[in-house]
Amino acid sequence: MTLRLNGSTSGYVEIDAPATAGSNTLVLPNGNGTSGQVLSTNGSGALSFVDRMTAAGPAFSAYLDGTQTISLNTFTKVQFNAEEFDTASSYDSSTNYRFQPNVAGYYSCTFVTSFFSSTSAGRNITAFYKNGSAAQRMHDLQLSFGTTRIMYNGTSLIYLNGSTDYVEVYLYVEGSGTITLGHASSSETCYFQAHLARPA
Repeated sequence: MTLRLNGSTSGYVEIDAPATAGSNTLVLPNGNGTSGQVLSTNGSGALSFVDRMTAAGPAFSAYLDGTQTISLNTFTKVQFNAEEFDTASSYDSSTNYRFQPNVAGYYSCTFVTSFFSSTSAGRNITAFYKNGSAAQRMHDLQLSFGTTRIMYNGTSLIYLNGSTDYVEVYLYVEGSGTITLGHASSSETCYFQAHLARPA
């Protein structure tokens, strides 16, 4: 069956159902939305206007502005404290340094860390933490070195429920000496990014 709306002077707009239509009801929103918004469904037929960036899913990129001293022999959260972009205001760059998106789904998370080490020897671990606990280890290496600069990177697909779940980056260095994370070009060599790869 076709629903046809005729123009006041000429032409028409038609809405047509598929041949095997099933039994579906779509409920339109009670307003016109705002410029640039798109229609979204809740999966049960209720339509609403949402911002395009919300429909596409959150994405952010943050980096370490300056340097951070890393405590040895313990897991330390990396403080990516400057945002390059944050489409849905889902990353906290001032207090918790965590990504907590408002859309449930599977998120591609990436980080790069670069640090200066003067430790005598040690085990190096980088990891994504989910809700305060280790979720994915990117590196777990036993190294022996003196003064040097080390760079690690990692990517993981992590499910986040769109409300309470959050993800952070942690670094562990074993040994004695000092660790300084970041340097003058931290925006290029010490950053954390994530985007929605697939909704739940």
